[in-house]
Amino acid sequence: MENNLNQYIEAIRAKTEVGEIKWQKQSPVVFVALITSGGNKAQIILQRVASRAGADYVLRVIDEITKLEVVNVSGSTKPQLAPILRQLFAAADNNVDAFGAQFLKNLLGPQ
Repeated sequence: MENNLNQYIEAIRAKTEVGEIKWQKQSPVVFVALITSGGNKAQIILQRVASRAGADYVLRVIDEITKLEVVNVSGSTKPQLAPILRQLFAAADNNVDAFGAQFLKNLLGPQ
């Protein structure tokens, strides 16, 4: 199962990097994205938390139709996922920055 999770988290990261998934920054350490595909709709929450070893990352996926949490993983409970969760967090942060820069460009014109 964790191998599959790794693949799906990697797919979320890749789609984030090309702008197919848009993230919103809820706070400096929390990003949220909504994804709709077919009849499915999900809220993805990615959070950086402090830990003894430094930063840890928690990924939660909520089925928006049933309101059930279908994924809840962290790098501390599944260390093999820690690198991809860290990369996803960086991609989400870059995604928000790119969206903000594009918004400002549209607002102010090219600089």
